[in-house]
Amino acid sequence: MKKRSDDNSYTNFQKEHPQIAKKVNKSLKTSITEGSLASVSVGLGPSYLAPFALAMQATSAQIGVLHAIASLLPSVSQLGSCKLIRKFSRKKILVAGVIIQALLWIPIMLTTLLYFNNIPSTIWILITLVGLFYIAGGLIFPAWFSLMGSLVPPRERGKYFSKRNRAAQFFGIITMILSAIFLDYMTKVGTQTEQIIGYTIFGFVT
Repeated sequence: MKKRSDDNSYTNFQKEHPQIAKKVNKSLKTSITEGSLASVSVGLGPSYLAPFALAMQATSAQIGVLHAIASLLPSVSQLGSCKLIRKFSRKKILVAGVIIQALLWIPIMLTTLLYFNNIPSTIWILITLVGLFYIAGGLIFPAWFSLMGSLVPPRERGKYFSKRNRAAQFFGIITMILSAIFLDYMTKVGTQTEQIIGYTIFGFVT
């Protein structure tokens, strides 16, 4: 009965405030596009961090630490995000988190220069940067879920997020397949030129 009351309240709100409802619907459509682009980003970036580390001759232990960081740090940082939501707007947290993640790709890619110059602990530097990347991502999630919970009416959440996830998964899979084909091509070029490591790492960076 409570759920039905919430749905009726949302319907009445749409009728009484059509302009606001129009903006909300536009935001929801934009979120589907954003989800697809985010999946493309994941397919081109985080999905290949472990293979990227392997290309730079990371050990099994280092790969294990990398996977542990990817699994643990986002959950831990989400606890801090809940406190940030009380002090800052959800939009500011989202924008800040996305900017930090985008900027972190620069030093992550530059670790290739450290590798080719035989700088000690290059893999550990990469793991540290990846950890910061996942911490920033963890800060985003609670703010994003809270914001979407405010925009999507309770009765439409299953249908909406199903549609959004289908679009995101489709583009994510396509991106991963295309990027895998490109990496395979770069590896073949490296094999032919006897510079397989260089071309493989170049493929990851590009």
